[in-house]
Amino acid sequence: MTDQPKINSQADALASYHVTSEQLSKCELIQNASTGKYFVLVESANEQGTIYRVEYDREKKCLRCLPHTGTPCKAQEAGNGCWHKRAAFALFRLEQRQRRQAETAAVEETAEYREEHAIVDLEWALEEARTAKHETAAVRKHGRNAYSPTEIRRDEKYGIILR
Repeated sequence: MTDQPKINSQADALASYHVTSEQLSKCELIQNASTGKYFVLVESANEQGTIYRVEYDREKKCLRCLPHTGTPCKAQEAGNGCWHKRAAFALFRLEQRQRRQAETAAVEETAEYREEHAIVDLEWALEEARTAKHETAAVRKHGRNAYSPTEIRRDEKYGIILR
């Protein structure tokens, strides 16, 4: 699934899956409580009261648009792709992004995360201080030539760097 477009907003989802906000509004993402699997109910744009169920078929490795109430999807029956599947997938990707953002926010609020983040900040500050110390020593020793690449050469016999 590395070929999926990056979804950062609803506009990204609409453009990536070629659906409208009206089509997206006709979708409802549902998780089966017993299996944990997701499916999407999509209202028909043309037939009042008709709802389609879009779900992933693991055997065929594709999305299927099935009748939930009313008649089957005409595009699905004809073997064509339908907007119901595109809208369902766009909704799933948006919901997936929102869940990840919520999980990230929850993790970032924990004391463990703040402590780990503080440690990383201290390690960066320590590394910057070490770098500044080495730069200061090099400038004291070599003056303006401290950063000159022509002054640095490698000893051919021992392979060490010489100035």
